[in-house]
Amino acid sequence: MFNPINYAFDCYCKVKLPELTKTLHIYDGIDSSIETEEFTIILKTGKTKWVKRKADRNCLSANPEDCLVWCLEEETIPMIYDIVKDTSTTTEWYPYKYTIRAKDQTKKVQVLCKNELTQELLDALKTQLHSLS
Repeated sequence: MFNPINYAFDCYCKVKLPELTKTLHIYDGIDSSIETEEFTIILKTGKTKWVKRKADRNCLSANPEDCLVWCLEEETIPMIYDIVKDTSTTTEWYPYKYTIRAKDQTKKVQVLCKNELTQELLDALKTQLHSLS
């Protein structure tokens, strides 16, 4: 039987993180008795803009302008929705699907090193996988 404790896992590889698709039930009615929850989605416009930000909160200059730096930021638009908590209480909603992507699309994970991959290990893994199906 394969036992991961028996292996050092000194090798790593990058794996692509999956995108998650979620569906929101956006309320589009006027009945205030329907229980909703506010949900904000930040949309990226693909544009950038220069803004002034405080560089260091410990800046001791008498002139506040000396403590600012220019930063290039991505423009975003917040979209605020009322989400129906229980869709059985109303028909005044519509589905909205959106995709969640990780900021870094890859993740470094530990894997078996090539020298640890033996025929005995492959057979043990196959046996375990067959027993799960």
